[in-house]
Amino acid sequence: MAGKIVPPRVLLVLIAIALMLVVVIAVVLGLAAILLQMGDPLPGTVLCWIALGLGILLVADLFFLVLALAVRALSDSDTEERESIAE
Repeated sequence: MAGKIVPPRVLLVLIAIALMLVVVIAVVLGLAAILLQMGDPLPGTVLCWIALGLGILLVADLFFLVLALAVRALSDSDTEERESIAE
């Protein structure tokens, strides 16, 4: 097989998205807490739901990252086995 099944760029993008989502979730939850403490429950509640949705995206991103790493590890071990058999 000429190319890798999971290119390193895909892993880099998944890691970058995970890091950005953590920061965005922290900011949105912080803003929601401020709004709730100021006595503005509707926007605070909406931001809590948005943070929940972002958390679900983070879990999905981490799932795909683990899946991509597993596929890459399996393809690397398969390549090593083929090379050892060829020798």
